[in-house]
Amino acid sequence: MYTMSRNLRVIVGGGSVAGCAIAALLSRIDGITVKVFERSNQLHERGAGIVLPEALLQQCIALGLFDASIAHIAATQRTFWTIDASKTLTSIWQPPIALQSVNWGHIYKNCRNSVPNGCYFSGVKINTVTQHDSRVMVNSTLGDEECDLFIAADGVNSPTRLQIYPSATAEYAGYIAWRGTIPVSALNLTASFEKNFHYFLLPDGRCGHLLIYPIPANDHQGTLMNWMIYETFSKEALKTLLIDKNGRFQPISIPRGALSEAHIKHLHGLVNKVFPSEVANIITKTQEPFLQVIFDLLAPQFVNERICFLGDAGMTLRPHMGSGVGHAITFSITLSDALKNIKSMDLKSVLQNWNQERIGYAQGQLALSKRIGNGLINTTHWRDIKNMDQWWKDIMDGKKLYWEKNNAQEAPLSMMFGVPIPTQVREERHTKTNAKL
Repeated sequence: MYTMSRNLRVIVGGGSVAGCAIAALLSRIDGITVKVFERSNQLHERGAGIVLPEALLQQCIALGLFDASIAHIAATQRTFWTIDASKTLTSIWQPPIALQSVNWGHIYKNCRNSVPNGCYFSGVKINTVTQHDSRVMVNSTLGDEECDLFIAADGVNSPTRLQIYPSATAEYAGYIAWRGTIPVSALNLTASFEKNFHYFLLPDGRCGHLLIYPIPANDHQGTLMNWMIYETFSKEALKTLLIDKNGRFQPISIPRGALSEAHIKHLHGLVNKVFPSEVANIITKTQEPFLQVIFDLLAPQFVNERICFLGDAGMTLRPHMGSGVGHAITFSITLSDALKNIKSMDLKSVLQNWNQERIGYAQGQLALSKRIGNGLINTTHWRDIKNMDQWWKDIMDGKKLYWEKNNAQEAPLSMMFGVPIPTQVREERHTKTNAKL
């Protein structure tokens, strides 16, 4: 049992969004010392666009994880388009939504800046994590170091998770995402394409679709169009598809600048064949697109003795949920809140209580993620669906995502990623919403 005779020593493995969020929050709690070991020397160019509920954005600002000036773009609608043989676009469904699009790089930089510099160590590879009765021994390129709690935030292929739960491997969902961003100023878009979210079904029996939406530019000047094309590939085909231009096999993603000429030829050929030029140009004019494999993953438990799993190391859902960063941050908030009780409870009880609160919710989210992904990718052609509202309700099976909205007068969210929204944040958000009506 851990006692408060000294500080609780925490080491975080992985310094991306989840790792930085938990480290920043723990560093502010009296009686806790925290260190972050990040293998890479640079992370800020990894991401593209992400989405968050406004309530979480405001909560992160209130907690000091985000600067109040962080750039974000409000989205109020998504439009579903069909394409006929002549490449004519037809809008068939425009359900309302309520979310904020953000640049992943801005999220990371804000979270990283909230971690005291003396706590963050980049270029550090963790070799082994060994649990003992009253401590955890972490061996890294810095040597051996003891801690009372190790938090694994080391990604979908987390070595720590695979050490503790060898069978908890990422399961290929059956499709990948071609991704990229391009300045709106480099395009000649109609006003309708420069805002909100747009879905274009791949025609001719192809499985998949294109999603585009605006995000703030990396330099905070202007707007980028963030795009993703979901395309199905067999598991066998991945053996060839995931070889980058340097001949290296990349099991999770092929980063910017590493797609081969064959990749680019396939991608451009696909969009030029099926999309009108206004849409195809968004992809073909993009510099350095990249590729992301879509996985399903959930650790059996988020806690094993003195080891916790956060972010993609514990749960990886499909991008359609719009919840990866949201879960990373809210799980970090709830874990840090739980560890504030360490003075009145033993560490094991605190961690197990937190795990029990999270794991059941996560299991439901994984099932929903699969339903949505399968419904969107392996779908009847949208033009043949008589009632799109009913189609979506059937996919959701009675559930509702945080960004869905029936009308502008709806009551504000009371729950967000399975966690109650702080009353002050909820009231401020409702006041702002009513002021706009």
